[in-house]
Amino acid sequence: MHRTSTIVVGIVSSVLVATTASADITVDLGVIRQLSPRPTLDYSGAYAACLASRVDATGARTIVSFDLAEIVDTLGGGLALSEVRVRDAGGNSYGNWSPGADIDLCRIVGGSLAGQIDYRYTGGVAQHAAETSLVLGSRIENLDAVTGDQHYNSTHFVSLGQGGVVSMAFSGFLHSGGSNSDSGSGSGGSGPGGYNGGGQTPVYGGLLVASGMTLEVGEAGLGEGYGVELVFTPAAVPAPGAIALLALAGVVGRRRR
Repeated sequence: MHRTSTIVVGIVSSVLVATTASADITVDLGVIRQLSPRPTLDYSGAYAACLASRVDATGARTIVSFDLAEIVDTLGGGLALSEVRVRDAGGNSYGNWSPGADIDLCRIVGGSLAGQIDYRYTGGVAQHAAETSLVLGSRIENLDAVTGDQHYNSTHFVSLGQGGVVSMAFSGFLHSGGSNSDSGSGSGGSGPGGYNGGGQTPVYGGLLVASGMTLEVGEAGLGEGYGVELVFTPAAVPAPGAIALLALAGVVGRRRR
């Protein structure tokens, strides 16, 4: 674990906004408990081959990472990440001093985040339920807590509470129809980057998963279990009609030659 006719092309560009209708794919990555000595894990799930753990630069915190590209490959490819959910897995000690798993880190690394990221919390911790996406995002964007604390006097993590869930929802990421200027920022619900033209109508959706992209999660403390789920949607692609028009464009071009 350490381990081409200009007329036809113009028609095609107007059809590229269509996407293939298909159901979301929800993947349960399993349950993780961070143990001592760091970065030892107790993992229960089917994706051990995609899982790694390491300590941070200080040696005081455990970073758990999942290889998103490898996970998507097992599902057949062509997917965009629409949501990450980190849930309290139970089996923890509950009470005022320990309100469930304390999630200190949940972020995507290795890719451009020039799109919309919305942070949400559902569960029994009233304070988190009332917090904005910006506040929730700031709590889990950096690995800066070592052990849990009372949720009401710490800004470094999200205390899930029994059965609670913190999530990241992705939208507005450029799939096709031009190039992304990367001028936007995903943190705290910022908008997508600029569109640089290219003669096509831009298509937006979830976060396209590419090689080298990983999900990093950290729990403040040791021993409390948390589960991770991913929700994927098919990547936005030209509709069948657009593909047919592209083929027609090739035929027209050959006839003119």
